[in-house]
Amino acid sequence: MLHFLLARGAQIDNSRFSVGKLVNSAAGSNHVAMMEALIKAGATLRLDSAMVSAAYGGAFRAMSWLLDQGASIDALPNLEHYSDIQVEYGVKNPLCMAASQNDPDTVQWLLKRGANPLIKNTAGKTALDLAKEDGPECVAILQKVTNDML
Repeated sequence: MLHFLLARGAQIDNSRFSVGKLVNSAAGSNHVAMMEALIKAGATLRLDSAMVSAAYGGAFRAMSWLLDQGASIDALPNLEHYSDIQVEYGVKNPLCMAASQNDPDTVQWLLKRGANPLIKNTAGKTALDLAKEDGPECVAILQKVTNDML
């Protein structure tokens, strides 16, 4: 559908917040070709935000592509796109997102590529803290790696 619309002259308007959501949705759904088409058509790629979306979806191919484009494996998305309440509740980096989603495969994938388990979200919680709350399958993985670092 995207290719159909772009081929018929649809324009990407980066001033609309929904364009960023569309790119992030493509990242979280592992649709690298859609991200590439959107960017080619003029969409702005917010690497760190897309990386968190990809981690949320366990989208390994998208995460690899985003890292190749220069995304940081540890960065938080740009906080200007979040409300004060969201920041207080805790905007997450990719590892924190995967841990809070109870996704041990994504947690391990990120750790193997150098994600730092000691980095905290905006609420001051590490991936291990979040796993203890919402990701029981990730606790042992993160506990071991955290202990090894300390």
